[in-house]
Amino acid sequence: MLESHRYIVVEIERERESRASRISDSDYISLYRYLYLLSSLCSIYILFLSLSLSPLRLSLSLSLFSLARSLSLSLYIYIYILCVYVLSYLLTVVCPVCLSCLSDCLSVCLPACLPACLSVCLSVCLSVCLAGWLAGWLAGCLSACLPACLSVWLSGCLAVWLSGLLAGWLAGWLATWLAGCLAVWLAGWLAGWLACWLAGCLAGCLAGFLAGFLAGCLSIIVHIDIQFLKISTKPKINTWFLKLNYRIERFSKSIGFSWQGIGCTHYIS
Repeated sequence: MLESHRYIVVEIERERESRASRISDSDYISLYRYLYLLSSLCSIYILFLSLSLSPLRLSLSLSLFSLARSLSLSLYIYIYILCVYVLSYLLTVVCPVCLSCLSDCLSVCLPACLPACLSVCLSVCLSVCLAGWLAGWLAGCLSACLPACLSVWLSGCLAVWLSGLLAGWLAGWLATWLAGCLAVWLAGWLAGWLACWLAGCLAGCLAGFLAGFLAGCLSIIVHIDIQFLKISTKPKINTWFLKLNYRIERFSKSIGFSWQGIGCTHYIS
């Protein structure tokens, strides 16, 4: 039983090792393919770079390319060939052009830029020196004159500020006081005048209304009393009512009312 279990474990381990070896082989094959593809691309790039060169270099590059393709060289050899070729291209083609451009730039730019650069440098140095001198001079003057100047300036400003404050406060107080007094006086005067006018008007209207109302009521009352009490047959009372009628008529005319009498004057004997 134990031996069978050991056999199973050994077989499992062998299966794992075989799988790992197969995986590593497949990874190596895929990596080799990628490297071969990259080397082919490098060879094609070398071929395209050689198209702009001389026939000798073109033939050399073509021979290198065919050799690399026939022998299936590794990636390092491709990279080495590419680096050598690019370095030779830079040294033979690019660098002379760059050196000629640099010499041309120096020959053109130096005469044109040197006076401007010198003037800028001199102006900057001069400004810096003047700034330092002025800073030192100002520091000395300020340290000597600043306390006196500050005391004089503060005293003058304080005096001016206090005078302005007092003047502004006094002007504001007077303006407010006058405005308040005038408003109160006007309000009181208008209120008194309006109250007096309303009181007089109401008193006059009320007096006229009451006089007319009382006169009308009195005439109605007297007329009713004469009709119901039959006073017209008595001469003395009838004379008294005539006098009352006359007085009421005069009063009504004086206040603007029309008076028709109490209707008993035709009974005088």
